[in-house]
Amino acid sequence: MGFNNICDCPNPPGGQAVCEPNQLAICRVKNGVAQMQCLNPPVISAPVGSPGWQLAMQNWVLSAVTGEHREPGRSLGPAELQLLIDGHRETRREIVTFSLPDDLRAAMSTRFVTA
Repeated sequence: MGFNNICDCPNPPGGQAVCEPNQLAICRVKNGVAQMQCLNPPVISAPVGSPGWQLAMQNWVLSAVTGEHREPGRSLGPAELQLLIDGHRETRREIVTFSLPDDLRAAMSTRFVTA
């Protein structure tokens, strides 16, 4: 069992989302209020670590972070890959920080899937 997956919230207001290692940790700051989430990954039929699994997981994270629906097999552009690397998204409405689940972080440290 790995360590907790922790996502620090922007200061102010600060705080942390403390999640299980296999969960996506998200902190959203809207109107100065932090909202923390720990999300379980979806069940994906492709083998863990495979290109199909990685692409589906990346799209799941992007959906959770942006609030926009994404198909599991949708290709990623450079800006989307950068968002996954940065773990931070800022819009006029909110600031979102996030920390990837251990298995996706490990898979992404070796390669990126773009199609």
